[in-house]
Amino acid sequence: MNKRLINLKEYIKSASLDSIVITDRKNMRYFSGYTGEGYMLVTEQDSFIVTDFRYTEQAEKQTEGFGVYDSADFKAEEAFKDFEATGFEDRSISFSRYEALKKVFAKLVPVGTSLLNMRAIKDEEEIENIRMAEHIGDMAFSHILGFIKPGVSERDVALEIEFFMRRNGAEALSFDTIVATGAHGAMPHAEPDHRLISAGDFVVLDFGCVYNGYSSDMTRTVCVGKASEAMKDVYNTVLSA
Repeated sequence: MNKRLINLKEYIKSASLDSIVITDRKNMRYFSGYTGEGYMLVTEQDSFIVTDFRYTEQAEKQTEGFGVYDSADFKAEEAFKDFEATGFEDRSISFSRYEALKKVFAKLVPVGTSLLNMRAIKDEEEIENIRMAEHIGDMAFSHILGFIKPGVSERDVALEIEFFMRRNGAEALSFDTIVATGAHGAMPHAEPDHRLISAGDFVVLDFGCVYNGYSSDMTRTVCVGKASEAMKDVYNTVLSA
């Protein structure tokens, strides 16, 4: 049994729960390794995942020590009828899913930030994943400096960054990539469009990637060509702030 699951079972006992249902996919991945859909149910004795037929094989391959059940065949009301107090993720669940859980579990107890607190201190594997996510971002920045030039659109720069990160090990983007040139860069969350980069422009880049479930985030401002003294003053003022 992995240490994260052991800690979760210890939490169940300390919180006077007899079970906890995990529906947040990031938390499911953290505690079990499973990256698909469905939900995870853990007691002091047992751990299992309930999903539909599309994901059962994936769940069996990605987890160890978990029972995997097809939701079409699984009678949740019968399986959970003796559970008196079940923790649930009140900070990340939809109202409709909460209503569905209420029909199955006798008593739902919000766990608040407890699971997030358990995840706050990173182990060595997590730290290495974060390092790799940032490393891919660093490589993407070095690469894109040779791609940015007058006449290239914001959207093309964004796509090049995203393709590069994917080609070099990223499984996803941390968020929508921001590339904004000239006055467009004044928008904190500008969406890349077809406007073209011009000589003398500032170009704001904000991007990141996901590696093994962990995200990076980088923001950089570059100048295409030579920056004027006024531009340098603006840049250094923001840097100082």
